[in-house]
Amino acid sequence: MSRANAIRSALLVLGVVLIALSAILCLAVLTNLMPADAVAVAGHSGVRGIGGIAVAGCLLAALGSDDD
Repeated sequence: MSRANAIRSALLVLGVVLIALSAILCLAVLTNLMPADAVAVAGHSGVRGIGGIAVAGCLLAALGSDDD
């Protein structure tokens, strides 16, 4: 496996992990297991933080899934 393929695989796995993490956090907030402000970053609401994690995961997974 070449170095580029290893990096792509790592990006894909990291992206999927971030998407799963954001889904878990979203479910925890919706079921009141965790307050939304627990994920607040730099004064932004917790929902925006969870959305940012999901978007970052989608972008990394998209970069990692690029096939030649």
